[in-house]
Amino acid sequence: MVEDDARVGEAIGLIGDVRRAGFTAELVASGSLRKRYDKAVKRAPKVILSLKPEMAHSVTGGHPEAEVLGTLRPYY
Repeated sequence: MVEDDARVGEAIGLIGDVRRAGFTAELVASGSLRKRYDKAVKRAPKVILSLKPEMAHSVTGGHPEAEVLGTLRPYY
């Protein structure tokens, strides 16, 4: 989920990296912040990664596998 439209390009790269690592990933980047979050939750993912404006991110949901965190390492 992208919280800042300026980070959409980065999010597209991230989605590609996660998919190449063998995981299923979807990008939610349209609508208000609340609608983005609601869309992400509605899809019932194991993990939601949120790219925030201040170059930080947050992960909600279950404990992601170490492989996912390894894939995300260049982004944090």
